[in-house]
Amino acid sequence: MNRAGGNPAADRRQAGQSPDYRAVRFLTGDVGLRQFLDIGAGLPTTSNVHEVAQAVEPSSRIVYVDNDRCKSGCAHTGRPKTPQGGP
Repeated sequence: MNRAGGNPAADRRQAGQSPDYRAVRFLTGDVGLRQFLDIGAGLPTTSNVHEVAQAVEPSSRIVYVDNDRCKSGCAHTGRPKTPQGGP
């Protein structure tokens, strides 16, 4: 815990600085990867993989997979669609 009483890992995630988001930015921007498979996606958060990847390269495509029907079937519905057809 940091001195302000917050959770440093949660603070980094909210700021988009988690290792996962840094990896997505690197793979999208530096490596040129355009397709991602997010396994165990869970419920939506403030910055999802598609938001991070498509901020770097709008043509990026992401598939979310989770073994919980509610999470994988409903969690990303209602999100604005991109011109590429993804959430």
